[in-house]
Amino acid sequence: MSAPWVVVRSRNDIAFIRDTLEAVRKQTTPCRLLNIDNGSTDGTLDVVRAFTDELVQIPAGDYVPGRVLNEAMEMTDGEVVVFLNSDATPQGANWLENLLRAMDGGDVAAAYGRQIARSDARPLFAHETERAFGNGVEAQRWVHFFSMASSAIRRRAWRERPFSAAIQFSEDIEWSYWARKAGYKIAYAPDSVAMHSHNYTLRQSYRRHFGEGAADATIFSLPRSRETFAYMVGVSALAAIARDLTFCLGAGRCPASLFHSLALRPTQRWAHYRGYWSAKKASAP
Repeated sequence: MSAPWVVVRSRNDIAFIRDTLEAVRKQTTPCRLLNIDNGSTDGTLDVVRAFTDELVQIPAGDYVPGRVLNEAMEMTDGEVVVFLNSDATPQGANWLENLLRAMDGGDVAAAYGRQIARSDARPLFAHETERAFGNGVEAQRWVHFFSMASSAIRRRAWRERPFSAAIQFSEDIEWSYWARKAGYKIAYAPDSVAMHSHNYTLRQSYRRHFGEGAADATIFSLPRSRETFAYMVGVSALAAIARDLTFCLGAGRCPASLFHSLALRPTQRWAHYRGYWSAKKASAP
């Protein structure tokens, strides 16, 4: 049996790319490495060339996430293909083995590994990461959750329905949500750990949540009561701030983190609301 493919996507990640690729090469499970780079100019490509088996370069501005994922699936073989962001650094030599083990069983369309925050992560972002991943219990309460940053995809499920090239955000959520509705399982591998986090500015948070809101409008069907400004911005922001306050008090991180929350949560919820309704209006007949 051929070694599995690990597909690494990169763009100007010189701060992390060497550690990530070295960690991949140190896995107990041998693998083949395909790197897809999106116009890096910071030396990332020099590092990539020293590690990768195959390199694909996409000019800056030409990156469509779903299309790139589909091209990566076409370029590789094997029933399971692994995807890893270049700034998601595997922790330990069993990251790949444990992720592949979560794919056991033909009814599992995809698996995603645990992510832990970097040491320099701001407290609220580190808390978000642990809440989303951790032991996996919290995410099970949500309508749906998945992360492509450290994940595995089953080819048979992908052939039934490739990734959407029509959206710029949440293409992994859109595809894995389809898979669940089609009867497949989405597995969580808490023992497959990668270090991955971002200290987003308010501007970056706004852009990301606007894009995710627009994607959510095409992925999920929400009841009308949850599409209102009062719920999507007011109730959601207050709930997030209350959750942050509980965390801050427990971790002894007030008042700095609470001030951060008061700026961050309304920004995120307002951006999501605007993105959601911009997409809804654009698709209206």
